[in-house]
Amino acid sequence: MGDLAERLARGDQAAFAELYDACADRVHHYLVIRLGSRNDADDVLQETFVRLARTRQKLAGVQQSTRCPRECHR
Repeated sequence: MGDLAERLARGDQAAFAELYDACADRVHHYLVIRLGSRNDADDVLQETFVRLARTRQKLAGVQQSTRCPRECHR
């Protein structure tokens, strides 16, 4: 995530799209299971990415992690 995080922090729209494309479906699936509602999951997913876009500068310097939360593998 290091390079992707740096690109996001600089406001790279392609990096944001790359991140969204890579994980939105898995995150949405997880949210549907946890929240029990597709509508609620849609709202939370949207708010998550809106917040990420607003706070992207905080990602500068984030190191790449080789570990993915278990929820990503479902």
